[in-house]
Amino acid sequence: MPAGFPYCYTHKSDYESCFGALKEAVRQNPNEVQIHEDRLKEFEKLRDKAGAPPTEFSSWVLKYAQACPAEGRGRKRKLYDYATEQETKTAASRTKVGVKAVKMHKEKYLRLAVNDLDMCPEDAEANWDNYEKVLVSEKNRDMLGPPQSRLRLNIPVEDYTLGENEVEHAKRVVLESARKKIKAIGEIEQMQDRRPFCCC
Repeated sequence: MPAGFPYCYTHKSDYESCFGALKEAVRQNPNEVQIHEDRLKEFEKLRDKAGAPPTEFSSWVLKYAQACPAEGRGRKRKLYDYATEQETKTAASRTKVGVKAVKMHKEKYLRLAVNDLDMCPEDAEANWDNYEKVLVSEKNRDMLGPPQSRLRLNIPVEDYTLGENEVEHAKRVVLESARKKIKAIGEIEQMQDRRPFCCC
């Protein structure tokens, strides 16, 4: 670590490039001078109070190094000139419709059909016979009922509708360099591969 500086030799050039980009942003953006001056002051404040890494200052420099890596001697780093925070909300409504089925023995079903479903005893009895002989498959029946009525059938007892609303809330930072017209889909894919970070 250079004496008096809160970064290691490896990132000395990253710090210098980041600091230079912040100062250059002040000069090149006369309509947004205050914004860039405040950012520069924040950077200097973090640098001046920083001790040995890791600190907020070293994190800033490392993020800058990741987003704007050195590309070799004599070649300028790619810098981001614009940072835009986008907030999105996605709402979705879902409805699920189904039938609730319950395994029950004959006596229980007859009580349900007569008392709750307002069926006459004859219709309830005929309905049970239809379930037993035709409608209910072997996998939807068992012999776990009470001694006097062992057979249980999986019988639909009510329809249901479940509704739910879901809201997804997300924020993302979109970084741009000089704006340009997209001419090919490959350019968009290259932009998506860049790591987002605003250094200036």
